[in-house]
Amino acid sequence: MALGGLGGGFGGNDIIAYLGVGHLPQFKASLKGVDRAVTKTSAGMSKKLKMGSIAAAAALYLTVKAAAKFEKEMANVNTLLDEGDKNFGKLNAGVLRISESAPVGLSSLTSGLYDLISAGVPSGKAIDSLGLAAKAATAGLTGVDTAVRSGMAVINAYGLDMKDLTKVYDLQFSTVKKGVLTYEQYSSAIGTLLPSAATLGVSLEDVHGALAHVTKSGIEAQKATTYLTRAFDSMVENKDKWSALGVEIFNASGKFRGLLPIMGDLSRKLEGHSAELKLAKLATLNLSIRAQKSIFSMVNNYGELEKTMGSVADSSGIMGDAFDKQNATLDAQIKLIGNQLKSAFIQLGNEILPTLKSITGFLSEHPEFIKQSIEGFTELLGVISSLTVGPLFKMIAAYGDMVESGDKLTKSTKLLNAQQDRESENLKSMHDYMMLLASIDPNKMVLVTTETGARIMTASEAMEELRVGTNEVAKAGGKMGTKFEVAYGELTFGA
Repeated sequence: MALGGLGGGFGGNDIIAYLGVGHLPQFKASLKGVDRAVTKTSAGMSKKLKMGSIAAAAALYLTVKAAAKFEKEMANVNTLLDEGDKNFGKLNAGVLRISESAPVGLSSLTSGLYDLISAGVPSGKAIDSLGLAAKAATAGLTGVDTAVRSGMAVINAYGLDMKDLTKVYDLQFSTVKKGVLTYEQYSSAIGTLLPSAATLGVSLEDVHGALAHVTKSGIEAQKATTYLTRAFDSMVENKDKWSALGVEIFNASGKFRGLLPIMGDLSRKLEGHSAELKLAKLATLNLSIRAQKSIFSMVNNYGELEKTMGSVADSSGIMGDAFDKQNATLDAQIKLIGNQLKSAFIQLGNEILPTLKSITGFLSEHPEFIKQSIEGFTELLGVISSLTVGPLFKMIAAYGDMVESGDKLTKSTKLLNAQQDRESENLKSMHDYMMLLASIDPNKMVLVTTETGARIMTASEAMEELRVGTNEVAKAGGKMGTKFEVAYGELTFGA
């Protein structure tokens, strides 16, 4: 016979039979802790989410699963923190708080937080930066991790302080608004341009204004950043050739003059000449073909370049405006509701995670006991070998169903106490078994464990065997000489 799945009518006592730890004092204490936590959490969910107790028990699995996943992702972040860093708890709370106000995924937030701290952002400032990145991700229809990398690329390339992150995001979204590119495309391309721009001393306003202008000329974002990079490199490597043409790259103090003054001078030098003569003059600058494309884009329509660069630089508040518009959509509001519900699940699930971890920890330390308990049931080995947090959550959810069972739970608890306290077993405990069996349909299958092994039989057969055992105990003065345990519940068997 093969044992069925963990769903269906799989009940609390079946779990004890499966694990084979019904008489272990340590497990008894842990299980009682789970019982209390399950009852408390189910009641809390029923009250907070205004659902019935049975629905709350059904949702319990989701709370623990969400809490465990969040814990795992945040543990990854914790590996980056210095020993003794006291901000980890604040980081956990901060990530959940952000998720409740921005329609972005929790995994995207934890990944973005990891990238922030990896990039050197102090843990005490990481949540504020993550909140900005979440808004940028929402506004740009991308992941938080992408927005983090996009923002930090500029911060690190130009050696800026994290307080400048808002300005950086405003410039980025101004570029998207005034140019012809998406934020996702910008994020993928900007890293190509930043090192050369920062080396030359091009201002952030000039970098973003030039990028917006070149994309408006029909050049896609990745190529635009490559072409501008070659142009900036040429200005550094061939500054003397530019000077010979009458265009100075640097001022008297050695600082970059700015793109508008330089392109303005070059535009005037080429003004009135034929296309052939313009190319001949540009050839003296020793420009690569890629550099020429970006230069031509700027000098051939200098008036539009000047206008675009001015409008991109006027960027204050643009990212916030874009976020507000996206956040007001129906899709965003639905995601927000989901995030708020998930956050509530995680906070509730955190109440029973410590107890669950103590149980799984104990089981992992005592594999020999589990093996002994399932002797004769080789089909259960798959359950034990795969006993990770996921399957155990399903068991706890099934156990939660028992919490809703009223009188049956009371009888089940009496039985469990009798099973778990071998030293105090006496005629009274045997009587409890008989009372339990008497309340069960005579034809219902139960699991009976004795010294000779475990067997499946009907409740009426178990009653008869227990009656014989009770007489033997009575003759022995109330002392147990034979192991006799019963677990009941719907057990599913198949070929």
